[in-house]
Amino acid sequence: IKTITSYTVLKSGAILPTPVAVTSKQIQTEEKFEGVLIKASSVTCVNEDADYGQWTINSTTTATDSALVDDDMYKALPILNNVYDVTGIGHYSHSLRKILPRDINDISGNLVSVSEVSIYDIQFSTAADFASPLDGDLVITRGVVTGRIEFGKDSGRFFIQDGEGEWNGVFVYKTFGNVEVGDSVIVAGEVKEYFNLTEIADVSSVTIINSGNPLPKPVDITTAQAKTKNYEGVRVRVVGANCTQVMDQFVNWEVRVGSTPLSVSSVIWEYVQPSLGAQYNVTGIMHYGFGEYRLLSTEVTDTNGVGIEEAILANSFVVSPNPATNTLNIQFTAISNEVTTISIKDILGRELYNASTSAVGTIQTTFDVSNYEKGMYFIQLSNGENQISKRFNVVK
Repeated sequence: IKTITSYTVLKSGAILPTPVAVTSKQIQTEEKFEGVLIKASSVTCVNEDADYGQWTINSTTTATDSALVDDDMYKALPILNNVYDVTGIGHYSHSLRKILPRDINDISGNLVSVSEVSIYDIQFSTAADFASPLDGDLVITRGVVTGRIEFGKDSGRFFIQDGEGEWNGVFVYKTFGNVEVGDSVIVAGEVKEYFNLTEIADVSSVTIINSGNPLPKPVDITTAQAKTKNYEGVRVRVVGANCTQVMDQFVNWEVRVGSTPLSVSSVIWEYVQPSLGAQYNVTGIMHYGFGEYRLLSTEVTDTNGVGIEEAILANSFVVSPNPATNTLNIQFTAISNEVTTISIKDILGRELYNASTSAVGTIQTTFDVSNYEKGMYFIQLSNGENQISKRFNVVK
């Protein structure tokens, strides 16, 4: 199914169908098992490395009866000639039929043991391109969740760190809804270099040990130091940075300490609108993508230590429902009798609504968005020089 225009979640936690028993030959020859939950029992691993993360199983001793096990959803390290029960989804790609295990529970039998390593062991590199020495290895590592991406294509994926300073943070390319900042976790997966970003991908498990842990202290760095591999995935703070470019439609803005620019992104922390020429202390996590290092902000204060959000609001700025269909409700608390301006803009920056109030205290307002096109919008509160914005989506 391609070009999906919409989908509706009818129920969560539903009972899965019983896997259909198949042979290895049926996996590789019968189209009727495409997209079906299937199980091949008592199959022998006849090739533990069939390229591209695949391995080969066989229900018989006839070579042409063998089938591929693919790692699209879960990567395992089988042992040659060992016998396994393999459950997964029947799939067809690159002119071959295969089975896709979903996680470690789909493979019964002894696999190659995986060693626990530190994040430093994963990240530290002396190679010219700073590629991880463990690139391609299955590992187990642990750390404290320092940030979770909330917006964009990587929404739900997160960062962990196991100590302060260089080389001690890493990006986990796994959407895991229960993970929160401050959780101490154990992650099992494969170390991968993705266009020069070191990450843990093909994650087989995320175990939460406990919650509410203090985060590693951010390292104070310059914008020039930020553009090095040492700080990838690490909590940092850029102090006294001048805003040289305000927020664009992709919620990125730019700061400089000296002559070196650094892109700041608001995909973790709620979007705020900085002021051109103002100085800020920006705390966040260094990340690499699209050929550049970016600071994913988790806190922004002016150089007097006053947070942009705190300066305008005493309590949370709430937008609901999000996504919205017909109406959008907002609630906020104004902390002074300065005029507060409320504006709504689309992703291109076009203003769709603007109104002001000088009321103090909790303010509630409802907007009619039934005529808005489907897509992303920003609602912004401005009070003096202070601003805060939130994203919301309109669905039809």
